[in-house]
Amino acid sequence: MSGIFLTIGFLGLIVFVVYVIRGTIYAAKKKEGAKKLFQRSLIPLFVSLACIIAFGATADTPKQASSKPKTLDETVKNIVIEELGEKTNTDKKRIIDIKINNDAGTTDKNDKIVTVKLYADDNLTAKMLKSRALSDSKKVFEKLFQNNEVSKALLIWEFTLVDKYGKESDGTILRVGIDRQTADKINWKNFDYNNFETVTQQYFVHPALNK
Repeated sequence: MSGIFLTIGFLGLIVFVVYVIRGTIYAAKKKEGAKKLFQRSLIPLFVSLACIIAFGATADTPKQASSKPKTLDETVKNIVIEELGEKTNTDKKRIIDIKINNDAGTTDKNDKIVTVKLYADDNLTAKMLKSRALSDSKKVFEKLFQNNEVSKALLIWEFTLVDKYGKESDGTILRVGIDRQTADKINWKNFDYNNFETVTQQYFVHPALNK
C-alpha cells in the first residue's frame, strides 16, 4: 500500500510541475488560460502532498533488533576483553575458559559462581609478572561484582613455565578467589592489589613468581 501512495504522489508532483511550466509560458506570452493552469496545478500538488503523508504513515519502519539480555557468560567475556584485551602481549588468546555454576552456599537460586581461566601477560621479571596479574585481577573483580548475579568469583592465571629439565608447559601461576561479602567491603579505587593475599578466600602464587 505504501508503494502505491509513493507512486501516485510522484506522478502528482510531475503533473503539478507540468501545469506550472505551462502556466508560466502562457503568462510570459500573455496568452489566456495561464490563471486556470496555475489553479489546476494546485489539485495534483494537494494529491501529491496527501500521498506523501500517507506513505510516511504506512511505510514499514525497520524492525529494531530485540535487545536480548546478555547471558552472564557473555557479560564475563565482555568484561575481560574490555579490561584486558582479547589477546596477551605475546599474542596468546586471553580467555582460556569460563565456567558459571550455581552457588549452593546461598539461599538465592540466582547466585552464581564465576570461574575464569586466563592467560597472563609476559613481563620483565617474575615479580613484575605477578604484579601485573594481580593488578589485572583487581580490574576484572571490580567489574564482575557490579553484576548482582555474581556471588563468588575465581580467577585462574596460566603462563608458560619451564621445569628443571628445560621443558616448557602451561601451568597455573596465580589463583585468586573472592566472595560477594568481601568484594562489597573493598573500595576498589584505593585498594592495593597486593592485599588480595590477606583478604581473599582463595589465594595461590606459584613459587617461581616469588623469586
